[in-house]
Amino acid sequence: MKASLVCSLLVCVLLATGPSGAVLPQYRIMGVGVANSIALSINDAGQVVGAMGSQAFLWDSTNGARDLGPLGGYGGEAWSVNNSGQVAGRFYTAEGIYRAFVWDGTQGMQDLGTLGGLCSWSYGINDYGQATGVSELLGSGIRAFVWDGLNGMQDIGTLGGRDSEGFAINNSGQIVGRADTATGESHAFIWSSATGTRDLGTLGQPSSTAYGINNLGQVAGASYTPSGWIRAFLCDDINPMQDLGALEDEWSEAAGINDYGQVVGWSRIAGVGDHAFIWQDGIMRDLNQLIPGGSGWTLHNAVDINNHGRIAGIATNPMGQLEGFVLTLVPEPSGLLALACGLGGVGMMWRRRG
Repeated sequence: MKASLVCSLLVCVLLATGPSGAVLPQYRIMGVGVANSIALSINDAGQVVGAMGSQAFLWDSTNGARDLGPLGGYGGEAWSVNNSGQVAGRFYTAEGIYRAFVWDGTQGMQDLGTLGGLCSWSYGINDYGQATGVSELLGSGIRAFVWDGLNGMQDIGTLGGRDSEGFAINNSGQIVGRADTATGESHAFIWSSATGTRDLGTLGQPSSTAYGINNLGQVAGASYTPSGWIRAFLCDDINPMQDLGALEDEWSEAAGINDYGQVVGWSRIAGVGDHAFIWQDGIMRDLNQLIPGGSGWTLHNAVDINNHGRIAGIATNPMGQLEGFVLTLVPEPSGLLALACGLGGVGMMWRRRG
């Protein structure tokens, strides 16, 4: 896809000040240039992966969206991209089943196989090429896996129940996801080769899922609460699950977290629908209020955030079509100077709490 097809609103906006006097981040928005697309992951180079229609793509601001090409001939989705440009996802075969893949610019797509069943799906890949996801077992059940080029796909178990799914993996090889317990509940977990699978608990009800983990071991996800709402959470080895709140007093889910503890996700607004958010400094903010007014975009889901503060997700574009988006801070910080814009101190302070 030519770069000229990328829909870009390169509008320079001065930093705004909130009611409390705090400096609020402002973003410019760029679409991936393809209607009916979703953006699911962004690396530190700003490369984005996702799906356009039924095809997995890799996008950057210079070259636009590149079709990764189906290994099985019937499309797929790209769910994660690491800082080397390796991509993890799933592709569809002629028989109508789906299989986990890892792709790179040299080898193309590689089928990761399964744990004995027909189908598998890769959700995450770290900078060392280790991947995680879920595979069907022979007979019944599904399991979270860890995969690498030397050892292949390995079952990482559950919390005592039948099923588990792995959604993200950091550079220490820690995996997070959700797993069944012996009592039939489904809880967020963290796994490592040294400690095995550990239950992260819930926010008070018997269901939670971890969707993201950074390189410091902070985990973001969602859990049911005693009020009946689903709420975004943050936790680590020291701090138990913290309810991150919602844009209104309803529902939220956290999908991604960077190494500065910034969390992104989506929250439901009554009578409006899902709006993308960023959580930092203990405050959840609607990303729709941090882009140029009158842009015509509605940001529904923020799925990932990199260490430069760039955010990828899913929106409705000015033409009323679903389209993947990328948000970039204005002015854009150089290197990892997002801290200077107030975009990271929260992670460091939160980790030291207690």
